[in-house]
Amino acid sequence: MEIHVLNENGCIVDGAKVVLYENEHDMEANTNPVCSEFTNKEGFVLFKNLRDRDYYFFIQKGDFNNSKGILKTWVPLEPRMKAMLSVKIL
Repeated sequence: MEIHVLNENGCIVDGAKVVLYENEHDMEANTNPVCSEFTNKEGFVLFKNLRDRDYYFFIQKGDFNNSKGILKTWVPLEPRMKAMLSVKIL
């Protein structure tokens, strides 16, 4: 799964921490993360070898995060398919 992180003006955000969770409860409690990565200089992060399922994610850089936006994959991941999301942090 590839996530592209943008700020409220649509500009790329490098160095944002992206944390994946299997369920909303774990995300809200900030427990049991599946994995985490930081966005690169193009604002992208790539997660490989994920199970086929829905994922919740929390993205943060400084005081900006995605808590008021997209928090979950739209559909479960599918085998051998690349999922791409663009997420704004405010």
